[in-house]
Amino acid sequence: AENNGASNFWDNGTIGNYWDDYAGLDANDDGIGDTPYMIPGTVGDQDNYPVWDDGPTADDVEPLIVINYYDNYAYFGTGAIFIEAFITDNIQLDFPITIEFYYPNGTLINAYDMILNISDSSNTFFYYWPVDSLPALDDYYFIINAYDSSNNLGVASEFFDIVVETPTLDTGWIEVNVKDNSTYSPISSAYVQVVYTSSGLVVDMGYTNGAGFYNVTGMGIGWYEVTISRSGYATQMKQTYINWVGDDDYLTFYLNELITDYWILS
Repeated sequence: AENNGASNFWDNGTIGNYWDDYAGLDANDDGIGDTPYMIPGTVGDQDNYPVWDDGPTADDVEPLIVINYYDNYAYFGTGAIFIEAFITDNIQLDFPITIEFYYPNGTLINAYDMILNISDSSNTFFYYWPVDSLPALDDYYFIINAYDSSNNLGVASEFFDIVVETPTLDTGWIEVNVKDNSTYSPISSAYVQVVYTSSGLVVDMGYTNGAGFYNVTGMGIGWYEVTISRSGYATQMKQTYINWVGDDDYLTFYLNELITDYWILS
């Protein structure tokens, strides 16, 4: 159509006509073009409400990830990191939702599928990750990856540490006595080392006095390894457990003297 004569009305103020060469868009999908259609011809009329449907708007909205909770540290050898996240999309999520764990230097440790909490309908996902024997370091991190049906990617990440568990200082103590297994005489200057078993951390060290005695103080509840070493004697280790606040344990070590063989050459 062309208009080379008098001006005319091409819409009724609400809806106009369909033009197969309309070059505009219908971003809100209401069936009306977002810009007027210019009527060819010398008059310069326009259809302000051209009928137009350019199909559904492309989905470019990435999934939303909200980390509800995560552990920011775990104990070396025994701990774990728990992560819970709310994940949703404006149209539809694509499964699985993955979570990746990284060393502080950026090296990937492993990747897993997150678990949907089926006890509710809130799109809550979680994962429980034991740290096992990973080294105690700061700034490990995890990344959650969520795709939707249009292949848009949502990402969220957080840092966490793996730390060595230290016993809480308390009022328990261990009385250590060291004697010769043959003579039952006290052994002085025997080296005493005390390790908190759950972490492998050395919590005390020192030497027995002239009476073969050493007192380990300030012990919290838990398992401990006490090792005795002395030149000329076989090293010996015992375990003990501090059961309650103020508990006192008594350990007596009977060390065996090392036998040195002499060879006489003739």
